[in-house]
Amino acid sequence: MKQYARLLALGLGLGVGTTGFAQVIPLYSGALNSTPDAQGWLYQNLPAGTAVVTPPGGSGYTTLNTSAAYLPYAGWGAVTPFNLDPVVGFRLRFDIKVIAEDHGASTADHSNPPDGLADRAGLSFIILGSDMKGIELGVWTDEIWGQTDTPLFEHHQSQERGFVDTTGAGTGMAGLNRVDVTVIGGNYSVRFNDNLLYSAATKDYTSFVGPIDPYETPNFLFIGDNTTSASATFQFSYAEVELVPEPATLAALGIGLAALARRRRR
Repeated sequence: MKQYARLLALGLGLGVGTTGFAQVIPLYSGALNSTPDAQGWLYQNLPAGTAVVTPPGGSGYTTLNTSAAYLPYAGWGAVTPFNLDPVVGFRLRFDIKVIAEDHGASTADHSNPPDGLADRAGLSFIILGSDMKGIELGVWTDEIWGQTDTPLFEHHQSQERGFVDTTGAGTGMAGLNRVDVTVIGGNYSVRFNDNLLYSAATKDYTSFVGPIDPYETPNFLFIGDNTTSASATFQFSYAEVELVPEPATLAALGIGLAALARRRRR
């Protein structure tokens, strides 16, 4: 993943809009009737052919299915051509629907010593800023939670979790849902359908060593199934990033506003 991620310094933007003082850059839109890899992301499935991708076909979303076995790694990664600066801040949005998720594999417990609790998710987001810090979120049908960095990649150690379904029916992710992750000043927050789930400190996963290792890649994004201990079927409809402008941009804006004020006074 680390190697292919670096190939992806491509123009992801489908167009740039502005809202107030921020840039909003679409990263994926199912409304364009194509898969993420046709819009600047890189798709990878290992072993090849073990996951199923269904293009939008007019539906407005791409479907990824890794439920045939726990074996596949499958998903889309990207290195953004713009800086995800955690100092000034940025926000990622993903619109998804989780049809099914299974983390019941015996290998899903990665605690040392084992504690009988699952530490993996069939759907994960990885969001790394320009400092290589960020968050990996695990998505279950009833919960969104942050992977720990000390110890690495454990769920039960983390108090960073938000329940999207408290009924026990596992239907919290059944509809099309919006997940927003904001990173600023060494912290991140997760919102689900515009409701705050939790906030916590960003994580440093650079100590991880493995054959698939994106955690030393700045400005890296991933959505998909990155474990052989869980599986999922989900629909991916939309993604965007909102960037806060650099101080120089704000300064230039201030100069322009001051000049406009002087003209008005004249």
